[in-house]
Amino acid sequence: MTAIRIAIGLLLISSLVGCRNDCQQVCLEMADLFDSCGVDYSQAELLECLEQNSEPDESTLGVCEDSLGELEELMEYKSESGDACSELEQYDM
Repeated sequence: MTAIRIAIGLLLISSLVGCRNDCQQVCLEMADLFDSCGVDYSQAELLECLEQNSEPDESTLGVCEDSLGELEELMEYKSESGDACSELEQYDM
């Protein structure tokens, strides 16, 4: 049920945000990863992340682009191995 609520929330947020930059995409990808690992990540936290990353400078965009690549690799690993949740230990939650 939580996954459905997150999916509906993400669709709503996506429609409000419109075109996203790479930093905002990191917010969405992290929310998906947290949800798939059973880690609480509220819609309020997601909205805050999206808002804080609405106008990043070029340097920050580069970091976010790199992070997106790492997240894609992590999600691919998760789908192949069935586990990537242990990788979340590096984040302060």
